Amino acid sequence: MIASFGLLAVPGVASAADPTPVAAKYAALGGAAGVLGPALAAEDCSLTGGGCVQDFANGAIVWSSATGAHALTNDEVLTEWVEWGAVEGDLGYPTRDTFCGLAGGGCGQHFTGGSVYWSPASGAVAVYDVVRDVWSAQGWETGPLGYPTSDVECGLDWDACLQHFQRGTVYDSPAGTFAVSGSIKDRWGAQGWERGDLGYPTSAQFCGLKSGGCGQHFEGGSIYRGPSGTFIVTGAVEERWAAQGWENGQLGYPASEQFNALASVGQHFQGGSIYDTWYDGVVLVPVPLRDVWAAEGWERGMGYPTSDAFCGLRNGGCGQEFHNGSIYSSPAGTFAVKAAEAAWAAQGWETGALGYPVSRPFQTVDQGLGQHFQGGSVYTSYKGTFAVTGAIRDKWAALGWERGHLGSPISTAFCGLRGGGCGQHFQYGSIYSSPTGTFAVPTIRNGVSDLRSAWAAQGWESGALGYPTSDFFCGLSNLGCGQHFQGGSVYSVPGPLESVAVPTAIRDVWAARGWENGRYGYPSGPAYSVAGGIAQPFAGGTITVR
Repeated sequence: MIASFGLLAVPGVASAADPTPVAAKYAALGGAAGVLGPALAAEDCSLTGGGCVQDFANGAIVWSSATGAHALTNDEVLTEWVEWGAVEGDLGYPTRDTFCGLAGGGCGQHFTGGSVYWSPASGAVAVYDVVRDVWSAQGWETGPLGYPTSDVECGLDWDACLQHFQRGTVYDSPAGTFAVSGSIKDRWGAQGWERGDLGYPTSAQFCGLKSGGCGQHFEGGSIYRGPSGTFIVTGAVEERWAAQGWENGQLGYPASEQFNALASVGQHFQGGSIYDTWYDGVVLVPVPLRDVWAAEGWERGMGYPTSDAFCGLRNGGCGQEFHNGSIYSSPAGTFAVKAAEAAWAAQGWETGALGYPVSRPFQTVDQGLGQHFQGGSVYTSYKGTFAVTGAIRDKWAALGWERGHLGSPISTAFCGLRGGGCGQHFQYGSIYSSPTGTFAVPTIRNGVSDLRSAWAAQGWESGALGYPTSDFFCGLSNLGCGQHFQGGSVYSVPGPLESVAVPTAIRDVWAARGWENGRYGYPSGPAYSVAGGIAQPFAGGTITVR
């Protein structure tokens, strides 16, 4: 037999004459043959607020002028209501009959101050009004929370209360009444529930976000669940993430927890990272700039970003400044620029002759740094940092870069020479580009004689020799080397004279006699004027041209 309401001690029957609202309800439910069964006591109308009650074998009917007459027909629901004080308690009068057939075989009943729900899995639990409102908005027992599993618990910080459900908890605090469930609840719990830095929830959980994500705001931050996991976002990092569009912005969802770095707090997202630095404020580093920064050692390598990323550059490029350089992304790739930055800037950044970087910085043989760009290269050595571009760079590359005979650059390129030529000096020679072509003129190193000194003594390109017209060539007899110019040639062999210029007129005669392998051998002194012409001594004699 179902537990009775228990306020009446004298068995009675329902009156058929002039029926009260309780009697009318009893009759509507089938009377003694109905769901309630026979009456166990007479109707009692001494309840608070002038209400009436009558116990039956299988439940009770309770009436008030404000709520009407309603039957309680589930033993567990009735017992829980009684334990809460019945009409005298927080739940008050029922506002509808008991209803069953819920998910999992459950039953429920609503009251003025809340509801009682029962299922075989959860038992009978009262849900008071403000918690019930949140639960109902979540879909009652068929929603993400499921059935209630505990009575309300109060006495939390700031006089807050909570109630647990099968798949979540509802918190009622000064910040509002909100449900917390799933992985968001787990993450909130891991940081200390309401006593942690996040405090109480300030919003309902919101799902249906991009890629099936969910989020929820708290007093001290937010928790978001996305494809990368469930993570907390707080403080200045959260503000910056919000400003760029939350998960719908370029950063997407958080992909890590916040972490402390050197003089900063950072957090990684799908599309980049946000750093709150002590010196440069809150900065966003997007992918792929972030990936290069990571490869360069994060803040321990290039330092922190000193600017946000800037896009809209030539050919759709983007860049970002850091304490120890820059990172630029373009169709040519994404690369850090460190030691080469000043020289690159002097050339006009990506809009200058160098264009975008096409390699990362690399160490050179002389412990310097080099980096290649679309239109040239920048090398740093103990002599300084210099850009090498265009045809001069191509010639230098063909000769082996800094590992070749010329070594590293020691000057910037200089243009505006005769005939529109350009030149650039290196550790062991020079490269000149002119209408005759682009050629290296060496100084002495590793078996190569100093041809450049003789050319320089003639006045470089403005002198009698003009521009070079061939690369230098070595492997001649007696370890000799030579190079042709517009106005002659320069030849050298090891010895005190080293290198000697041979004017064109004399060179033609010398060539006809077999160059250095002919009867004259190598030149042994500079050319000099004679009456009506010029002459030049050679090891095997003198050539005179009139």
